[in-house]
Amino acid sequence: MAGTRIAFFLMLLAALLLPAADAFAKKRRGRKAPEKASIARPVEPAAVQAAEPYEAPTTFEEPAVPPDLNETAVMPGVKTTAADGAETTATAPASAAPAVTAPANPVAVPTSKPATSVVDASGKVYTPTGDAAVDAAHAECERLFKGRKLVFSYLPPISQGSCGTPQPVEVSAFGEPPVKVTPAATMNCAMLAKLDSWFTEELQGLARKHLQAPIARIENATSYHCRNRYGDPNEKLSEHARANALDMSGFVTSSGLRLSVASDWGPNLRDLTAVARAAEAAKQNKLAEAAEKQAAAETAALAKIKAGEARAVLAKADVNAAGALSAKERKAAKLAVEAAAEAAKEGAALDAKRAIKAELEAGVHKRGRARDKELTAEAARLGVKQPGPTTSRARFLHAAHASACTMFGTVLGPEANAAHRDHFHVDLTPRRNSSYCQ
Repeated sequence: MAGTRIAFFLMLLAALLLPAADAFAKKRRGRKAPEKASIARPVEPAAVQAAEPYEAPTTFEEPAVPPDLNETAVMPGVKTTAADGAETTATAPASAAPAVTAPANPVAVPTSKPATSVVDASGKVYTPTGDAAVDAAHAECERLFKGRKLVFSYLPPISQGSCGTPQPVEVSAFGEPPVKVTPAATMNCAMLAKLDSWFTEELQGLARKHLQAPIARIENATSYHCRNRYGDPNEKLSEHARANALDMSGFVTSSGLRLSVASDWGPNLRDLTAVARAAEAAKQNKLAEAAEKQAAAETAALAKIKAGEARAVLAKADVNAAGALSAKERKAAKLAVEAAAEAAKEGAALDAKRAIKAELEAGVHKRGRARDKELTAEAARLGVKQPGPTTSRARFLHAAHASACTMFGTVLGPEANAAHRDHFHVDLTPRRNSSYCQ
């Protein structure tokens, strides 16, 4: 009895599902399979312009056909029996066409210029030369200049015997606010970077403090110059010959105030000591000159006396005793003494000038620290005291000189020697301990 009921139930279920399966099969046979969207890969032009960037193609898919709500759903894999007894198995419909994606390697969009971190004022982009030293020097320039505001031009390598540098630059301005360099200076990249750091970290703050305005221009006295120190063939090669130094004779603020190292520094210890030395020499000369004057007076007096009377005059009394000579003789002696005194006075002034000139000329070639010790000891012996800067200009220049000593290897100014009395010299000579600062 139970078996009969099961068989009847299955027959009834088959009768209900068969029409729906037959309708679905007919619908499938009448529908075309969706076509895959045809995507043409864009052809890469010979020269891709920056204004025509590559755009990935859009993916197209055929819209899905909405299901017929009147159709009876058939589960895939379920067997059905037709009225004639044939069995069919429902299958899942064919999968939709795969989605189209963008190419794996899209066309790259070039930038307007080749990648480079530093471009000079002319807008030219560096092209490697193939010379290892030059290319390495240029790469170091780009590293040093990164993030700085500079107006400069790369120059060809300089090679003049022992002089030169593989990658010089000509700088006309640097820093923020910009500082002009007049005339434009030729130097190596390390020197320019250090100059920019000095102004940014030290000098502009000092200018605002003492001058109430930042520096807007520096006066370039010397930059690259193929020569020995002081132009002396017996001296070592100057750092100027390596484009590793700069001489500055003056500064101009944004308000138009001009400062001259020569006239605004104030008296230096070397000149003060030279003047004191000359004065002491003149004082010592006066003692010797006194005896010479006395002898000259005697000679002049005796010359006026008759030869027969000379012995009597000398035997009568000393030439210095009152009344020893006649009025005529005393007058002649007085005139001789005055003439000798005037000559001595002129000679002393001339000697002082000559002493100062000799000191200035000799000071150029005396060696640094030994010369400093001698000068300090002599100034102390002569009682020379150097006054501190008394004007805002002098205070700025002294502070600028001191701050440069914390940044550069060598700093020379008016206190160094006569050759540097009118400018600051700064260079990047390597030092083991501290900078050489005068």
